[in-house]
Amino acid sequence: MSMWEIEALMEKTVRLIDKSEFKSNEKRNLIWNTYNLQNQFDCSFTHFRLIEILKNNEYVQQYDISDFPLTNGYKDFFFDLVNKDFEWIRQIPTEDWSENNEEIAYWDKASNKIFVDFASDFYTLNKGEFSKEYDPLHFGLIIIKEGGRQNDKSIVYEWASFLVNYLLAWFPSNKSTTELKNEYFSEIKDCILQFDYSDYKASHQGLDIINMDVNWLDEMSENQKELIKYLTQK
Repeated sequence: MSMWEIEALMEKTVRLIDKSEFKSNEKRNLIWNTYNLQNQFDCSFTHFRLIEILKNNEYVQQYDISDFPLTNGYKDFFFDLVNKDFEWIRQIPTEDWSENNEEIAYWDKASNKIFVDFASDFYTLNKGEFSKEYDPLHFGLIIIKEGGRQNDKSIVYEWASFLVNYLLAWFPSNKSTTELKNEYFSEIKDCILQFDYSDYKASHQGLDIINMDVNWLDEMSENQKELIKYLTQK
């Protein structure tokens, strides 16, 4: 079963970015970082939950089958797409996935279109733009601060919880607790203190730092425990 709580948080994140005042190119890059981070966890492919937002921000580009650059070389494969509901398209469509033959597009029957994402091989809508990968903690700080600006207490709280409970568990930092506080969590705490969470109910126990499940807490590193204590003390 996929990690639905992370999928839901990243969906909220894309909606937040869409409503932000970031420039269009930075919105695309932030959305790219959102999905790039989601892909580090056991999550499903969720683009179609927000496909209109992705199209409006020119994060995705659509092709008719006949116009896709690979179609002429693999006509049987592409003309058979109409018989499928969804299909990943690789650089060499007729061969299995490998590190040298990854997915570069996807087909959706409902729209009768092939889609490519920003910064992928056949994305041509905004030439000269490239994806810039942010350190996940830095990216989280950007989103939390934007959540504060948009008065979105859910984003602020659940992103702060995600960074401590998930990110630092799956990808432990080499930095000390003091360094993490100074670089990221001091500002994150300032954002948390903008809101009252005394009666807040998180969408998932993993996205909660005030009412921590004892079993979760017991398995955490000292870094994580110290950061939870720091973030929840006023």
